[in-house]
Amino acid sequence: MQFSGQFGDGESGFYVGYPGSVRVHGPENEGLLDLGDTAPPPASKCKYRFSPPSGSLFYPQGGNGAMTVSTRAGCAWTAQSDVLWITITKGWDGKGRGSVAYQVEPQSNPADRVGSIVLGKYQHRIVQRGPSEGGGGQ
Repeated sequence: MQFSGQFGDGESGFYVGYPGSVRVHGPENEGLLDLGDTAPPPASKCKYRFSPPSGSLFYPQGGNGAMTVSTRAGCAWTAQSDVLWITITKGWDGKGRGSVAYQVEPQSNPADRVGSIVLGKYQHRIVQRGPSEGGGGQ
């Protein structure tokens, strides 16, 4: 696909070739922006997988965890916690393959609690045992 045009001053214009580049020219400057040779995949083609795939288990003292996000190159993602006691510490967003580090806060409630790191409609489930469950580290 290609198209070009001229700005109102009669001396400046542009040319766009896709895939390829955008060239802007005028009496004072000229520039080139490389668009690359591929467009990002449509959102409907972006599927996400997590590692570990089954989620994570923490004991009452909390701790640090990490997960890997796998998807097609160019597929954008943003990680968010759906509860206040899970904090993302690294890797909030990215494109393609990436990783997310997070921290689980200690808890004193005797009941287990469940939260998730969410990427769109996908979730990485995190379970934290209550103190009555006993246990060691993650």
